[in-house]
Parts: sequence; structure tokens; C-alpha cells
Amino acid sequence: MSNKIELKPCPFCGGKAEMFTPRIFGKWVGYHYVACQKCHAKTSGVMPEKRTKKLAAIYWNRRASK
Repeated sequence: MSNKIELKPCPFCGGKAEMFTPRIFGKWVGYHYVACQKCHAKTSGVMPEKRTKKLAAIYWNRRASK
């Protein structure tokens, strides 16, 4: 069983999506987001109390499936 999170292609341009975990001075800022590598469309950062990569992927994939 794989723990890899699969991301759907961008709903706008079909480009490849990538998960980002921002850091400032080497410290995690408390959220994750997904962005298209081609057109740079992105999700909002997942709220700090939820903080999971899986939730960021769910937000992206829900948007990409419409």
C-alpha cells in the first residue's frame, strides 16, 4: 500500500500539479498547498488547525474534477 498522494491535472491548463510546504528560515509555516507547475493556479493554504497534505490534495482534486 502506497502513502503517495495523487494529484489530478490542473483544471485550467491540464498541467502537472505539485504539493508545496512553505518554510521561512527553515521552519514550517503551518500549511500546505497545491499549485500547477504550468499556469501557477493554486489552492489556498490549508488552515493551520487541519495542516495535512492529504487535505490540501483533496481540495485540489475536488476543484480539478469539476
